[in-house]
Amino acid sequence: MIEWTAEKIAQLKTVEEVKSLRDNAAKRRIVNVVNLCEADLRLRKPPQVRQARLEGIGEIRTGQYVSEFHFVCP
Repeated sequence: MIEWTAEKIAQLKTVEEVKSLRDNAAKRRIVNVVNLCEADLRLRKPPQVRQARLEGIGEIRTGQYVSEFHFVCP
C-alpha cells in the first residue's frame, strides 16, 4: 500500500486523478488521505470557464430591475 503524503498528491497531474484518489480513499475509509486530497483540491486553481460572446446583442440592462414575475404552473 502506498503512503500518500501531501507532496505525492500534489504531483498528480489532473484534478480528476486527485478526485479519483479521494473517492477510492473514502470507499476504504482512509480519512487522512481524503483530507489531504480535499486540501489539495482547494489549493488547485479551478479551470477557467469561457463565456460565450453574444454577437449583435447590444441591450444594456445595467441599473434595471425586475418588477414582475410570470409563472406558468401545470
